[in-house]
Amino acid sequence: MAAVYQSLFGGDVYPSLEEKVANLLFNEIDRSVFAEENKIEKSYKINGLS
Repeated sequence: MAAVYQSLFGGDVYPSLEEKVANLLFNEIDRSVFAEENKIEKSYKINGLS
């Protein structure tokens, strides 16, 4: 959540509300996809699959 409030050279990295929302949604989707991939990879290792 704090990522949308980042600043660079004294100004907001994501100045508009639309940019803040887009960044927040992108990061949330990105994290959930990688979390799912990690679960699948772990299950393969547990079951002896490559």
